[in-house]
Formats: sequence, C-alpha cells, structure tokens
Amino acid sequence: MDWASVSFWIEHNPGLASWVQAVGSIVAIFSAIFIASSQNRHQRKLARQIAEEKSLAQAGRLYLIAKEYSDSLELAVKPFYEEDAGDADQSIAVTFQRILDRLNNNFDDDYNPARNVQIHILRAALTALLFTLDNSKFMTHQERAIEIQRLKELSPALLASCLKLLESAKN
Repeated sequence: MDWASVSFWIEHNPGLASWVQAVGSIVAIFSAIFIASSQNRHQRKLARQIAEEKSLAQAGRLYLIAKEYSDSLELAVKPFYEEDAGDADQSIAVTFQRILDRLNNNFDDDYNPARNVQIHILRAALTALLFTLDNSKFMTHQERAIEIQRLKELSPALLASCLKLLESAKN
C-alpha cells in the first residue's frame, strides 16, 4: 500500500474527516482527564511531603526548646541551699520567659495531638518555674527548693518524650 492509494481512499470517503475529528476529540478528552488526574496526584504527594517536613521541623523545634529548658533548668537555676539564689532568680526568669515565648509563638498551628500534649506539659512546667522564680522572695528556701526539684525531676521525662516524638516524625 503506497501513499497514492491512501490519498485516493481519503478523497473518496467524505465521512472520514468527521470520524477523524470524533476520534481526535475522544483522545483529547481522555488526555485532559489523564493530565488532570496526574496533576492532582502530584499535588497530593507534594502536600503530603510538605506536611511531613513541617511535622519533622515542628518536632525538632519542640525537642530543642525542651532541651534548652532542661539544660537551663539544670545549669542556670541555683540550688536551694545558696542564700542569694532568690536575687539571681529574677534575671534567670528572663531566659525562661523567652523560652516560653518561643514555645507559644512556634506551635499555634500544630495539630499533632501527641506534640500538643508535650507542648502543654512544657508550658505548664515553664509557667510553674516562672511563678517560682518571680515569687522566690516571698517563699521560704525550702518551698522554692521543693518546687525546683520537682521540675528538675520532670525534666528528663519531658525531654525523652520530645525526643521520641522527633524520632517518630523522622519515620
């Protein structure tokens, strides 16, 4: 079959043009559906990837804030037996207030329930510590020591929970 016979056949079949147009329209419709579906799958995959990266970043931030809280609590807050501890408490409270501010500012849009529990626990611990530091002049050394010791005892478990959340976000 040569090109001349194909050309002759096309010229002598007047309905062929409409059939070619109909088939082309159907191919175009299916192509448009395929392209839209492909773009939709790509957008969902991209949104899932962005959500995973955001979750990992938030878990990392929470861990770092908890680590800073834990380290600062161990290093900055003077032991209860030092008589001048209350005088230093006011300046140290600024550090913990900044940690609390970062915690409040970084997690407004976090909808992960497990992270929100840890955020709540860390906020409560920071608030309790700030209250203790702000009011240490009105407390006995023993009351102050008991509260700070309680917070120091809770700190490793809080830090471990935040690390576990970070590790689960990586997977």
